[in-house]
Amino acid sequence: MPVSSAARARLPFQRILITGAHGFVGRHLVPALARQLLPSARIFLAGRSGEATSGHRHENVFFDLEDAVSVAAALETAQPDLIIHLAG
Repeated sequence: MPVSSAARARLPFQRILITGAHGFVGRHLVPALARQLLPSARIFLAGRSGEATSGHRHENVFFDLEDAVSVAAALETAQPDLIIHLAG
């Protein structure tokens, strides 16, 4: 007997940080992932300034991977329990 989409288990992650979320794969992953998360979960889209997107479950964090201080600040903001690295 197939399981209905409403009965499927949700992913347990509450705070997900995604690098490269504004790229080709990220643009497809973010909405698909959002559908599988609990309503209280947040997705943090990491990137450089100017790549901001909006969404009711999305929050932007900006940093430069070559700048340890900005990376630490972004991690402090997001406090992720899962990081998905898609940046090239």
